[in-house]
Amino acid sequence: MTNKVHNFVRLGGIALASFALLAAGELPQFEANTPVADAPVAAPAPVIAADTDALHDDETSAPSVEPVRPASLNQLVADIAALPATPLDAEAKCLARAVFFEARGEPLEGQLAVAQVIVNRTNSGKYPKSVCGVVDQPRQFTFARRSINTGSADYRTAQAIAVIAQAERWLQVAPRAMAFHAKHVSPGWGGMERVRSIGNHIFYR
Repeated sequence: MTNKVHNFVRLGGIALASFALLAAGELPQFEANTPVADAPVAAPAPVIAADTDALHDDETSAPSVEPVRPASLNQLVADIAALPATPLDAEAKCLARAVFFEARGEPLEGQLAVAQVIVNRTNSGKYPKSVCGVVDQPRQFTFARRSINTGSADYRTAQAIAVIAQAERWLQVAPRAMAFHAKHVSPGWGGMERVRSIGNHIFYR
């Protein structure tokens, strides 16, 4: 056998042996140190906004994404009013009663402004710290003993407004307002700044 043929047979045998060892897992498999220029690069996974209630408490969870807010106050009130009825706590009931008697039939912004005035008072340090304390304060509101039809659509709206005001689900429509009065009266509040007029009420701080 010539040297040329001998070398060809020897190389062929080495190649067959290498393939056999590779198939058996005996030879190490090396990864390329540099990526192939034309290899496709995987796109990052899209970020999907999730309901915050569905997020796990796992520390590796992605940061929560705030749910999309309704485009209008009307929509927010309608969404809350359409939820199954649940009992309100005492504070929310007091706030809903105030909205019902002071602003029933007013534009929703006006009803929310009334509720926000009461909440603002609880945080001011100048009034009682509870909603019911503010509402029941002498010479402030006159409806405390009046009955209310809790099954009416107006009261359902007042409940939704109370929830929105307490949870600060909407921006202040009369920012930092602390008082209001109907347009047909003139209490002479010269020391207060007029903030806004909404519906039948004028709001001050």
